[in-house]
Amino acid sequence: MPQLVEFRIPVPLSIDEFERAWLFMCLEASCFETSNGVGGGEGVVVLKNEPYDNTQGQMGEISELSGQPIPRTKGQYTHKEYRFASRAPSFIRAVLPTKSLILVEESFNAYPMCTTFLTNAWLSKNKFYVKVTTRFAKGNCTEENIIGLSKKQLKTRRIINIDLANQDKNHDDYREKNDPTLFSSTTTSRGQLVVGEWMKTSDPVMTAYKVVEVCCASFWPAGGKAENSIINAQEDSFAYTHASAFTTIDSWIGLTMKDIRILEALLQEILENEVTSTSAEGGEEDNKKKKKKKRLSKSEKALEKERKRSLGNPLFDKIMQIFYENKTNENDVLGKEESSGETKKTNSDATATAAAATTTTTTTTTTSTSTVAATITTTDEKQQIGTKLTEVVPAAPSTSPIPMLTSELNNQ
Repeated sequence: MPQLVEFRIPVPLSIDEFERAWLFMCLEASCFETSNGVGGGEGVVVLKNEPYDNTQGQMGEISELSGQPIPRTKGQYTHKEYRFASRAPSFIRAVLPTKSLILVEESFNAYPMCTTFLTNAWLSKNKFYVKVTTRFAKGNCTEENIIGLSKKQLKTRRIINIDLANQDKNHDDYREKNDPTLFSSTTTSRGQLVVGEWMKTSDPVMTAYKVVEVCCASFWPAGGKAENSIINAQEDSFAYTHASAFTTIDSWIGLTMKDIRILEALLQEILENEVTSTSAEGGEEDNKKKKKKKRLSKSEKALEKERKRSLGNPLFDKIMQIFYENKTNENDVLGKEESSGETKKTNSDATATAAAATTTTTTTTTTSTSTVAATITTTDEKQQIGTKLTEVVPAAPSTSPIPMLTSELNNQ
């Protein structure tokens, strides 16, 4: 029987702020996992990121990808693959071929609601899946059944409250810069949260309610062990990712949702190219070498942990640099046009033209910061950006854990 756990995570942000915070954090994390990966085609690949509408059941009842019911909602749909064969748990590697060690994520984001499914194409979708149903609401853990669980589900539900200020400093993914007890925002003056106390007085404050359903029947008789490990991993992951969403506030507070979608589109192409290129370079030879990897001593593990913590995110930093360069260039164009006496009508018409260009493959000159999408989502500009990104020198290969969904399993 699948396990059902509800995580409740208060965050010192408003509902509107958290949408941008979460998406920005996901972008940065995906880029970090790929640029600091072990090569051999490993990393995160975004296969689809597009609007969806299933309010009338237009997409059908059951997803062919995950085998799960499609929510009757409208929002943003994403389909990702997490390719981390070398870091999958040893007992999984023993029974599955390397090419099958890919986690498939399907997400229906109808903010402030979101439903995410994690499956594996090699395993039965009815015997291995992780379903995360999320609702965001104002206040500090004030809702008792926000997603409407049945009486039967409520009897089996376990509740775990997470204080994002209570970070495990010994965890591999701990970073001082993302510790809410140390962080202080220069733009909002929020930060340096006190464990167990901050949520009582914080304004704003909201709560992320995440109901996680885990089924690992495919790993019988070790299914229960696998489910417990995944739940423990999710708890660590939620504590870290929600803290990161808050502590990066100075980076995303000035971005609009349109800016976020532009970055997502750019990152989708870059990550796909990055994973494909490392796959061609690494191949099967890399996989053979990984299997022969020796066990580390305690002192070596300590040094490896410190090395991981010092890793940067050069790929994401470069993407953000290029993004802001485009915005700066665009503002320069806008300023020149205003100084030359351009009328409001001219600016309005140009904005409409630029917005339309985001769905074409022609190069368009935009005249509004809000339409920077046209500048970096056209074919020619993407090629230019791709050329610039090849100048980035990736960080040294690491064995940093994949999304904690599987890192905890490997420790069992």
